[in-house]
Amino acid sequence: MKEYKPSVLADTNVVSYAVSPATDRDSDEILGYKESSDTLFRSLKFFNLFISSTVSDEISLGNPTSVAKRKNLVDGIKVLRVTREIKALADDFIKEKVFRPKAANDALILAAACFYGIDYLVTCNMKDLANDKKFKEMKRVAKKHGYSHPIIFTPGEFLINYMPESAKVREESANYFDKSQDLSYNNNMEHKEETILEECRRIRNQLSAEYAKDPKKYWENVYKRQEEMEAQGVEFITKPLPPLTKKARALVEKHRKEFYAELEAEAERARLTK
Repeated sequence: MKEYKPSVLADTNVVSYAVSPATDRDSDEILGYKESSDTLFRSLKFFNLFISSTVSDEISLGNPTSVAKRKNLVDGIKVLRVTREIKALADDFIKEKVFRPKAANDALILAAACFYGIDYLVTCNMKDLANDKKFKEMKRVAKKHGYSHPIIFTPGEFLINYMPESAKVREESANYFDKSQDLSYNNNMEHKEETILEECRRIRNQLSAEYAKDPKKYWENVYKRQEEMEAQGVEFITKPLPPLTKKARALVEKHRKEFYAELEAEAERARLTK
């Protein structure tokens, strides 16, 4: 029987951190994001990694050097096509005030994860996606549309919960990249650490502004870019992923229960400190 590999959707900021060399200006938190994002992309033999069409759009904008590094990293990774069902769910997330209008792309990324049945959404966005306070509402709206909700982890949380021996993972998968040859790890390139999340937010705000200005044109451009990508040989996923085996579902449900329990414990701790 073929071994089950969980499905993982990487957010734009995870791609950005994965190609960003460590610097002496990094805080412990930033270093953690960089290391865990890097490890995630070095560990592809352990799970099925995807990006969404929305993520693909975002990593293609911004500083040309950064764009080249990000696109080089995700080359060959399958892309989740944005569909009208995903658009409808994302619109409802915003209508129900789960996401701010400025976070329309965050809503699209989560909606894609729900529609395709992704097991884990991995992100460093603590404000809009990995936000415990919003999780119940995210789950409620997704359920209203007939979808289950992915488990949302930061890269570090995913590695700890799914692959606790992350150091061993790094060692075993060291041949995934050749740092001396790969554009992503050219330490001679100019790099300004403070622009990593800022650039992600600026790009996301830019696309949200385009949507607010002319929604019809925005969606026409989204579908047009997908057609162009397909013509260039990008492989799209167009249908929800196959149902999990009983054993695989038990594994994901175990993580899901632990995740929900931690959310409840966090809420209780917050209540007691008031």
